[in-house]
Amino acid sequence: MTLVISQTPSFADTIDIVVYCNMSIRSLLLLTLKLDTKHSSRVKRETKKQLKHDAILKVSEDLMLKNGLHSLNMNDVAREANLAKGTLYLYFGSREEIIGALALKARIMLLNIFKQNIFGNKSSIEKLKGIVLANYTFLKQNKLYYELVSFYEIIERETETPEMQSVIKEITELIVSIIEQGKSKNEIKKSIDPAILSFSMWGMTVGIMQLIKSKSEAIRAHPGLTEDKIIEEYISVFISGIKK
Repeated sequence: MTLVISQTPSFADTIDIVVYCNMSIRSLLLLTLKLDTKHSSRVKRETKKQLKHDAILKVSEDLMLKNGLHSLNMNDVAREANLAKGTLYLYFGSREEIIGALALKARIMLLNIFKQNIFGNKSSIEKLKGIVLANYTFLKQNKLYYELVSFYEIIERETETPEMQSVIKEITELIVSIIEQGKSKNEIKKSIDPAILSFSMWGMTVGIMQLIKSKSEAIRAHPGLTEDKIIEEYISVFISGIKK
């Protein structure tokens, strides 16, 4: 409708204007309602998809706790999650993808625990001790998650996702920053290369944790020897080698 409005609109012109405005507002409201409905439907679909994704991971985690990480298979996951195998494969293309998703979750958990343990006004030495102890506590309290953290470090044929590599990079940078802080405050030897020490600490700690995890019976067979004492001695030797 094209309105031609004179300088002083007549009563009829005024009625036309009101009708036109009401039609425009009604059209706008209908369009907004339509867009809101589409957005709401999309959000609901995405939420439902995410809930199913999380449910699959929870079922997989329960199966690994019951039968072991390496026993996980898609048939069991589909059955326990009450899904057709075809539906399961829409979410995860393989058991390795499921393990990768849980490994990422475990690494993020460990990173956050590290951050909590170094929080506050602590020396660099105390922070490094805190990271090793946090690693040990994580192993004792979350055996499956620790196995997931170390899964890609032990099995060479498994490839880490970019997301997992990003978390490891953040952990490495965190440790490097602590070492650099220690050097600047004369708490750690000036001759030490932060990157080399960070990777050395990583390798040694992974080795000690794997020893405790796989040789617990052998450790207990030695009179007076405990896992806690092994960790204490490891920390003592490690710190004495870097402390100024």
